[in-house]
Amino acid sequence: YVEDFLEVIIGFSVLVCFSAVSPLMAIIGFVFQMCEYRLLAYRMTWVTCRPFPMSSAGLAEWLTILDVVLYLATCLSSLLLLCVVRTGLERRGAMDKLSAVVMITLGLITVKVLLRVAL
Repeated sequence: YVEDFLEVIIGFSVLVCFSAVSPLMAIIGFVFQMCEYRLLAYRMTWVTCRPFPMSSAGLAEWLTILDVVLYLATCLSSLLLLCVVRTGLERRGAMDKLSAVVMITLGLITVKVLLRVAL
């Protein structure tokens, strides 16, 4: 069902975007996400058994959404990293901080693209 996938994607998005703020909460969130995923799988196989067959485009749309979420999470993580973690940029101006965020984001996106090409 679309609502089930949407709920899992939203939970994953929050987990990925804000895990830099509190890594312990990321571990707890991951455990709860896995529990929710298993409960959805149980409901799909034992309670509702088989959903009414409807044609759909497949999972390609969800993969596109996950790609966008991962790019946004990369940008947000680098921004949170710069704002939350004490770095040497605290005494710098706004432009220096912005350029650091852009460089970190581009570096992380480059790593993501290289890993995708390698796999």
